[in-house]
Amino acid sequence: MSNSDLCLSPCATARKVWICRPAFQDFHFILPRLSARAELRRQIMKLRWWDPADPLLLDIPWELIPDTDLGAILLEEGYGVASGLKVVFYNFVAPTPDDSAIWVLSLMRQNEVFTPTTKKILLGRRSVVVERAPRFDIRGA
Repeated sequence: MSNSDLCLSPCATARKVWICRPAFQDFHFILPRLSARAELRRQIMKLRWWDPADPLLLDIPWELIPDTDLGAILLEEGYGVASGLKVVFYNFVAPTPDDSAIWVLSLMRQNEVFTPTTKKILLGRRSVVVERAPRFDIRGA
């Protein structure tokens, strides 16, 4: 079965999803059990079919982070991971469509507020992605 067979709607196209190193460190801090991190990764892979015009990411709600170009998927109870988590992501649009990807920047608890300091940290992680992603061979060639 190919990626094009997995598309759920005519407008849905599978994208690449990458997780930056600080996000992995967040995963280990918040979810020390390997099984919880594996389930989190399965939920994150749903970002492959993210559509900015749709209020749901398949079956998960998502939101824009105010005053930024970042988004967050909200993991409630019933996803097999700890409840009340949000995964912060950035839609990296490259000059060539093959190099575009969604980058996971952070994992936070849902009750954490996006303070100005938190936003600066997330935007700093985004700027690292923007700076390094064009040189990073994300096609695996």
